[in-house]
Amino acid sequence: MPDPLPLLPLPVLTGERVVLREHRESDIDDRLAHPIDPQEEDGYGSSWRRQWDGRRYHTREHLQNCVGPAEPGAYTWAVEHDGRCIGSAGLRVDADQHTAVYTVGVFVAGLRGRGLGREITRMVLAWAFGVLGVHRVELQVLADNGAAIDCYLACGFRQEGIRRQAGLYPEGWKDFIMMAVLQPEHELALLAVAGLPPGRARQAGTEDDDLAEGGPVDLQAVAPRAAQPGVPRPQPPAPRVDWAARRHVHFSQGDLASAETEPVAPAEVAAADEHRAVV
Repeated sequence: MPDPLPLLPLPVLTGERVVLREHRESDIDDRLAHPIDPQEEDGYGSSWRRQWDGRRYHTREHLQNCVGPAEPGAYTWAVEHDGRCIGSAGLRVDADQHTAVYTVGVFVAGLRGRGLGREITRMVLAWAFGVLGVHRVELQVLADNGAAIDCYLACGFRQEGIRRQAGLYPEGWKDFIMMAVLQPEHELALLAVAGLPPGRARQAGTEDDDLAEGGPVDLQAVAPRAAQPGVPRPQPPAPRVDWAARRHVHFSQGDLASAETEPVAPAEVAAADEHRAVV
């Protein structure tokens, strides 16, 4: 029986357009600057339709009370774009089962449909599979949320089943689709987007290979390129990194990670909402 996964501190994940970091007090101002969006709220579940109209909880006091110490295995990031918080992403890890539940939400309606959800999702998956070492990441999404479903499919998720009529909304019952991606499937998805054939993956941290000569692929080096359309071929992988000692991970066009060392301390973040599935 494998040992439980080590639960690392919340890292800072830096991509081309977004930064995933712990929550700040200023994020509340960014959230209050945008009205409650029914499309977003519906993605979290239908209870808000019956219990409140959204405006009651769209207050500074309520948002401040939502932020507190994180439960073990609950990772919640604020999503920053152009210096402002635009949403959140979460990963609830079951260390014993080597699995995790993924959530993501963008509350700025004007930023949806620009591929930010895919960038966020790929960054979290790369960290979950490549650093934490999870075997499976799963989620659920409203069956009529086509944009979110397309995002998850593009990131390697597969549909596993349907929770029929699992949510009661003003217009009637709605289905939820269950989706998941396994670690080997994530590797294949990275290779496919990078234009490389299956069977060329190797574990990160082993001796470097020259990819131009057809050697095995270090998926830690390929991962960021999966989010960069038009990149025909990855460059040689970056030197091996002691991931456990790193807290700032930079996802860029050239490398999976150039890491900045920072003293590791427990992060206090908000609890993840397991029903979030709006991209």
